[in-house]
Amino acid sequence: MSIWVLWHPVYAAEGVIKLVTAIASIVAAVSLWKIMPHALALPGMAALATRLQQQTAALTSANQRLSAEIAERQRAERELAQSERRFREFADIASDWLWEIDAEDRFTYVSARVDEIAASIPAS
Repeated sequence: MSIWVLWHPVYAAEGVIKLVTAIASIVAAVSLWKIMPHALALPGMAALATRLQQQTAALTSANQRLSAEIAERQRAERELAQSERRFREFADIASDWLWEIDAEDRFTYVSARVDEIAASIPAS
C-alpha cells in the first residue's frame, strides 16, 4: 500500500490497513502465548521413538501368540479330519449298523451297512 500512497495520497486507507495488521499480530501473539505451555509439554522425538518401539514389540509379541494359536488350531483341525476319516472308514467296513444322531434326534450319519440291510427287507 505504501507504493500506492506514494502516488495517491490515501493516508487514511493506509492507516486502517496498518491498524488491522497490528490487531491481527496482537491476536496471534496472545494465542501463541496461551498455547506455548501445551506445545512445550508435547513429548520429544526420543520419547516418541521409545513409545513406538514399545508398541511395536507388543504388537510383534501379539502376532507371535496369534500365529501359534492359528498353528495349534490348524493342527487340531487336521487331527479331527483324520479321526473323522478313520471313523468313516471303520463304519464303511464294519458289519454292524452304525448311525449318528444330533441333539434334535435327526440322523446325521448312517453307515452303508444300514442301507444294505434295509434294501434286503421286503416292502410291506
